[in-house]
Amino acid sequence: MVDSSLTLKFDGDVAARLEEAAAQAGEPAQAFAERLLLGALETDRWAIANARIEEYERTGVAEDAEAFFDRMLGRLEDQPADQS
Repeated sequence: MVDSSLTLKFDGDVAARLEEAAAQAGEPAQAFAERLLLGALETDRWAIANARIEEYERTGVAEDAEAFFDRMLGRLEDQPADQS
């Protein structure tokens, strides 16, 4: 994983809404926002896939297959084993 950080800035109304929602969830705003973003990234795979297709259609440049399969295998290895 890349060792980096990202700073997002929100206008007053968005920041206030985030702070209020975080307080209702009993979390600091930073932790709350991170949890929401991670959840959105996890559940919005169709949007990500569609963006990649659109990028390919626009540029004709595709992701290297080996890099793609390495990433997919990494995700599979990170998933807990089914315990049913």
